[in-house]
Amino acid sequence: MKKIIPLLILLLWSSLSFAAPKGNTQYFGNNSNVVFHLDMQRLQKGETPKNLLGMVMMNPKTKEGLNKFKTQFGLDPFKDIQSLTGSVTLMARGTEPLILLHIQGTFNEATFLKGLTQEGNEFKTETINGHTLHVSTANKSALSFIKGGVLMGSPDQLRAAVKGTTFAGGLVAQQAKLTNGGDLWFVAQFPEAMRKEMQLKNPAMANASALRGFIDFEKGLHVSLITELDNAEEATKAATQLNASINQAKGSPQAAMFINMINKFSANAKGNELVIDLPLNQDEVNQVQAIAGMLMMSLTANQGNAGGRAPSFPGLKGPVSPGAPMAPPRAPKLQLTPTPAK
Repeated sequence: MKKIIPLLILLLWSSLSFAAPKGNTQYFGNNSNVVFHLDMQRLQKGETPKNLLGMVMMNPKTKEGLNKFKTQFGLDPFKDIQSLTGSVTLMARGTEPLILLHIQGTFNEATFLKGLTQEGNEFKTETINGHTLHVSTANKSALSFIKGGVLMGSPDQLRAAVKGTTFAGGLVAQQAKLTNGGDLWFVAQFPEAMRKEMQLKNPAMANASALRGFIDFEKGLHVSLITELDNAEEATKAATQLNASINQAKGSPQAAMFINMINKFSANAKGNELVIDLPLNQDEVNQVQAIAGMLMMSLTANQGNAGGRAPSFPGLKGPVSPGAPMAPPRAPKLQLTPTPAK
């Protein structure tokens, strides 16, 4: 399944976005450390994601790759995928995390499986609780078509999921506390081993036990992060240290160009929670993109690689991308597939 997961991760990277938000968590158990939900159709309505996608698709190789993907798998990820919900279970140090994905969308099962077979997968089938599991002998992964979508993960994860499980525990409580889902929402709980590492790197966050937040592009860019600590004193200490660092950074020449964005940033303690908030309207997002684009153009020119004017986002006053296409951050290896590449 070399092409499926990398493309989905690229879509998730590109988003870098009511009552308690809902996600397709009915197949998740209670051992996860992170659960996230990306609303693909809502995301694509935002002006910034539209601009980012337009820029990416200006690359002929990207467009060619997308067309090949659609032909091979019978799937247009931007039209046929409604949402992507994921469960991440952290394992011992040096061991890849387990990731279970619930992809809601329209799939042509035969074409999809044929496309995966062309990637070198050989499938054996199992039937559990009325569900057919397609288990790949090539890379220890499996998938099962369910009503309205598909489940993808390790064989053991899928076997447990289709037998029947209940999403429970601390992550459910964190999800219930979210007041906005945005385009991307996420909840996390930190195991003891991770908390010990956090204590070494940032003592102020040593007793963080859980995290929740969202990214929303509907009216520009709204990022919300809420971290739970053991008590109010620790939350106040963490907020004080973070604000001190931000105020110190404001004095740098680089920060002056983004001062409007920095001034919108807030970090406050509310009880035992550290609440970080960054709400930007669309004009402010456009301004940040334009400045960042010009800086990147300048960097490219200094390296002797500037081949001309970089393409601009529609409707912006300044260029926002370098002449050469950017590579997305490398995603961590998944249990389901090798490390993705753009």
